[in-house]
Amino acid sequence: MRAQTTAATPPAGRFALFDQPPPEPSEAAAALYQTFDAVRQAANLSTAAWARHPTVREYAGVMFWSIRRLEYGFAADALAAIEAASDAAGGGPLDILDLGCGVVPLAEWAAARGHRVVALDPLVDEVALVANAGTPYDNGVGYLAARGEALPFADASFDAVLCVSVLEHMVHGHDHMTLREIGRVLRADGFLALTFDVGPTRPGNDARRNLDHPFDPAQAKALLATAAGAFQLDADALPANVDSLEWNQVHDFWRRQAEADGRAGQEPRDYLAVGALLQRRDDAVAPTDADAVRWQVEAATALYRQVAHARTEAAERLDVIEELEQAAKEREARLDELHAAETERQAREAALAESIAAERATLAERQALYEDLNRQLELATQRLIDLEIRQSTRISRTLPRRLARLVLGPVRSALRTRLGVLFQFPAQSLLLPPEYAATPVPTTQPKVSIVTPSFRQGQFIERTMLSVLDQSYPNIQYVVQDGGSDDDTVAVLERHADRLAHWESAPDDGQTDAINKGFAATDGEIMAWLNSDDTLLPGTVAYVVDYFNRHRDVDLVYGHRVIIDDADREVGRWVLPPHSAKALKLADFVPQETMFWRRRMWDKVGGVDQSFQFAMDWDFLLRAQAAGCRIVRLPRFLACFRAHEAQKTAVEIGERGAEEMRLLRVRSFGHEPSRAAVAARLRPYFLHHAVLHLGYRLGLIRY
Repeated sequence: MRAQTTAATPPAGRFALFDQPPPEPSEAAAALYQTFDAVRQAANLSTAAWARHPTVREYAGVMFWSIRRLEYGFAADALAAIEAASDAAGGGPLDILDLGCGVVPLAEWAAARGHRVVALDPLVDEVALVANAGTPYDNGVGYLAARGEALPFADASFDAVLCVSVLEHMVHGHDHMTLREIGRVLRADGFLALTFDVGPTRPGNDARRNLDHPFDPAQAKALLATAAGAFQLDADALPANVDSLEWNQVHDFWRRQAEADGRAGQEPRDYLAVGALLQRRDDAVAPTDADAVRWQVEAATALYRQVAHARTEAAERLDVIEELEQAAKEREARLDELHAAETERQAREAALAESIAAERATLAERQALYEDLNRQLELATQRLIDLEIRQSTRISRTLPRRLARLVLGPVRSALRTRLGVLFQFPAQSLLLPPEYAATPVPTTQPKVSIVTPSFRQGQFIERTMLSVLDQSYPNIQYVVQDGGSDDDTVAVLERHADRLAHWESAPDDGQTDAINKGFAATDGEIMAWLNSDDTLLPGTVAYVVDYFNRHRDVDLVYGHRVIIDDADREVGRWVLPPHSAKALKLADFVPQETMFWRRRMWDKVGGVDQSFQFAMDWDFLLRAQAAGCRIVRLPRFLACFRAHEAQKTAVEIGERGAEEMRLLRVRSFGHEPSRAAVAARLRPYFLHHAVLHLGYRLGLIRY
């Protein structure tokens, strides 16, 4: 049972800025610090295995930073005030939820006072390592690995919630969701002891916050606007001195307190903290579905920005390394010059040789350091990408069930990678922007040669042919090269023979042979091949020619893909990121049916390789890229890829296709990378795709 303590009751509904040295602790805060002391002493002595855990050792010091003593002392006083209110009402032990770092034993202290405590922490596995009998972590707290934006508890489950320095470590969007979730699980008149980091407004701040950043005044007010839907807040809940916060005030606090904490010389941080004791409103308003979706989208965008920022920072560091390497080369060249000059001076030859040897050894050490730094930067970037993927996965897995039924399906669908997936949703009518069919025909009209290789595709070939023949662009040279089909193909070809530049139906050596034969009968400046079950979208040729006319340096273009079934109904879409040379070496997500290229590139590369029957387009692209050809992804859906049972892609990918893809990766890398390595290297490309697809589905991006 808890001891009776006195506490300075914080004024409910108003925040205090922690910008002064910690005062003498109240009785409640002093009791909490005793628990902290037990952890710190064990960590310093390192006699027990749990106390040697890296996270325990890290937080043993952090718990006693001045800013954290202010926050945790505030939380202790807040709980004492809540206890006093409960005792006055004749209540017994409280049901308490603690959100935050479980290694800081705030929850354990509350449980030791006789309360029923549940603690949420994504690091629950680490917390479990220290939860041993006879330690400060042995008070019956129930730890769960869950997240604040989707609390796994029924409505009105708790009398109090402790949320100390948590919200600023969430992506923008999740912080607002967590506040509304706290309001949901609190009982009527329940209390929230809340603290979070604040800092001055940064120059150029766009009022959006990523991960591990303090709130600026505007962001803090936006957070409190969300909180007002569930908690009693004064009109001026955020004190005026937060609005007037300046950098020198923040840095002076950290310098003074670092000396007081025994951490003199440490770089000052860019934040202070605020805290308030909030009481739940009886008329708490639940967030709307639109709010929830907006917060989810903001969270996904913030995560993407964080990864992009990390990648930019890594690139800048790599630039510095390259400059240092160049300086090292220049220095080595200078040493060589000195060596040559000094050899002419025999009297100083021995001394100079010794000096040069020492300099070379120094350069070798620096070179090794630069290489190590480069590897570390690559690993750091990959860890950030992995973090984003895990966070995005958690977003889709932790939405409350009541929202999942309404909005999670579309949100999850919008965030999931679509590349490589053919049947993405039930078949529906294909709808296109009206401007596709109204694409202006350019005044400069070079000849466009299109070849359709075919074999036994009588069911689809007429639709393929009409998608080319009905294009608005007038200068198309269309050739169909059939492999001697015995179905309706020849009848279709004869019916449209007067609109074809050339057609032939005779045995060949497969699709690649048919493509090369077809192009041998053409002379157009721009080239493409369209398989006999795929279709071009209206206006595609005019759009592509106009782009080539305006971009003389581009050799090959491709666009986004629409996936259709055998009845021309839409079943999926691929929204492609801008062309990535790195991604192309790992996998081929370029929609072949959307590809157009200049004849100069075809002549330079040498056509398609007839030793390939499945991955001939990937091989063609890799050879073009290796030859220095410029490849661009256009911002438009250009063609439809048909998914059906007799499709060559689906049938052969598990047979010959897998071997051809293996050979191409070996050719690109000199070895066959593992599937895990390929997947890891493709994660930035998939992330970029997911963000573009999300923007397209939400109508923020139009193609």
